[in-house]
Amino acid sequence: MDENDLAVEKADEIWSNSSGDIASIRSHAASDSSLKSLVGNSARIAYCYVVKVPKLGHLLHFPVAQTCEGVNYEFDLGDVGIERATVVPFFLSASSPLVREVKFKGRTVITAATTSWVLPGGGIALVWKLKEETADDFVRAVYRRS
Repeated sequence: MDENDLAVEKADEIWSNSSGDIASIRSHAASDSSLKSLVGNSARIAYCYVVKVPKLGHLLHFPVAQTCEGVNYEFDLGDVGIERATVVPFFLSASSPLVREVKFKGRTVITAATTSWVLPGGGIALVWKLKEETADDFVRAVYRRS
């Protein structure tokens, strides 16, 4: 079954926290009569998120909300001004995830994956340092001795 065969309902929600940070959430619900035949069977589900986060946020976190067999996260850091990044997987799982960083034609892609069962409560985080934050003049200004 192709995603183009499904009837997809889209819903947008905008909220802000006590600090005044604003976030926008778009959810999609797919439905089709043929999906009923999958109930009780294994199914592969894949998501692709393109997100815009505060440049100086330095953290992107995805919690695992449902028990699943195997997870694979891929972070494409091309063209976003990140000098260094680290993926911190803290999956509740029997095996350690495999983390890889690949640099190709100026792009950096970091993946973290495990094929074992993963329980809710864990997740994965991406932390980074921007290119301008590693420049000598920036470091001197931030760590200037008084």
